[in-house]
Order: sequence, then C-alpha cells, then structure tokens
Amino acid sequence: MQFKNAFTSFMKEESAICIFSRLHPFLNQHHLLENIGGIKDNGTTLYVDLSISVEDQRNRYDKRLGRQIRSLRKMGFVIREAGTVQEIEDFAEMYYKNMDRLKASSNYYFDVQHFVNLLNEEYMKNKLILIYDGPNLMCGALILLSDNIVRNHLSATSPDYLNISPSKLLTDEISMIGRRLGKKIFHLGGGVGGKEDSLFNFKKLFSNLQIKDRIWCYVNDESVYNELVLKSGVDPNPEIKFFPLYRHPDKKTQAATSESETTTIDNLN
Repeated sequence: MQFKNAFTSFMKEESAICIFSRLHPFLNQHHLLENIGGIKDNGTTLYVDLSISVEDQRNRYDKRLGRQIRSLRKMGFVIREAGTVQEIEDFAEMYYKNMDRLKASSNYYFDVQHFVNLLNEEYMKNKLILIYDGPNLMCGALILLSDNIVRNHLSATSPDYLNISPSKLLTDEISMIGRRLGKKIFHLGGGVGGKEDSLFNFKKLFSNLQIKDRIWCYVNDESVYNELVLKSGVDPNPEIKFFPLYRHPDKKTQAATSESETTTIDNLN
C-alpha cells in the first residue's frame, strides 16, 4: 500500500498521463502490480533450459535445424566477440539493412551510440557476438546478460548470407556462451507484438518451452487519457489491446478490429 501511495503521488506530481512496462517473464512481478492499473497478456515468450545437458538441449531442436547447424559448424566460419568500435559500427550498418528489408518502423533504428552504451563494460556485461566468413561479416547479435539469463536482444544477418541462415549457428552458439558463463536460461523471446508469427516459429525450432509475457499498463489521468483517445480518432473498443490507445498507428481502427496488438519496449526480440 505504501508503494502504491508513493507511486500515485509521484505520477500526479509529474503530471503523467499513463505508463506501461514490459514485465520480466521469469519473475512474478504481475502479482505486485495487478492491483495498480492492469496487466495485459502479450502472448508467450520462448526459452532454452541451459540446466540440462548440451546433448539433451540439441536433441530437442527441430531435426532439420540440428542438421543445418552441424553443417554450418563444418564450414569453418569464425565466431568472436566484438572488441572495437568499428565492429560495432559494422554490426549497426548490417542491422539497419535488415530493418530496411523488413520495412520496420522508425522505432527500431537505434543510433550507433545506443549499441555502444549497451556494451559499456563499466556498467553492463553485455556482449556483441559476430560471425565472419573470412573478412566478411555474416551475422551478429547483441546479447544481454543478467544473473542467470542470457537473452538475444538484437540480431542481424547480412543480405549476402540470408540463403544459408547463419543466424541458426549464431543462436546455438549464444546458448553455448550462456553455458560457459554459468547461465541457466537462454531467453529467445517471442514474435513481433506478442504474435505467433514467422519470428516466433523460427525461435520455436530451438525450444518449445514457453512462458507468459505480460505488460503492465496504468492510467494516471483518466479524463486526459480519454480526451487524447477521442482526438486520435481510434475507436475505444475494449477488444483493441494496444496501449496507450491514443498512440495506435491506425487512426481509423474500428470496433470490429480483432487483432491483438500491444505496444512493447522490444517488439523485435
């Protein structure tokens, strides 16, 4: 109760309209916040259990995936951790090309400094893992590290190597890095916007272990929030799960909309 009172007082002092946050899927945070605002389901998120043996982990891969990874490992590609600003810049350029190909929104075009900040060893233990075919950068992933978890945060593949899917080798290698660092969970993430899309199905090739993904949403000023929704032209139908509703990209959304879409911090997992 003390936290709730302090939090609501802070929101009023800051004249904040609303707030949302993606919850940690492996912590039971929703029990602490479900009576302060509301909790929205955001589909499921996938993970690999690193506490089992490597053999058991790989036996749970899709059979065809396992063969592809073994084939890629025989090709002699070099896998290493980025150690220079130039390598970070090369990864960022490759990442931008991926976003162009996917026609991603501007929200996903982080500047190079964003990547540099995430790899600042003074404050974080994150890593940028890259795969090279000789001098050519094939693919890479920025992985986030916490106490017992490794997570593939942002990844990209060179358009010149999409046909051989080196990201499959990269994903398997990240799990090995997690093991060497003593992590127990490799968090793969889910689909875009919590959907079971092609990205979700790609990750499911590695593991079918799933856990609910949730987002905490809180409206501090109902009258201002409703006014903004009205001005935005979005139908305030409760079946539309996007939050905050006034930021919905489709201003002509009708009541018949059945698509489940929720604003998240990290939609491209």
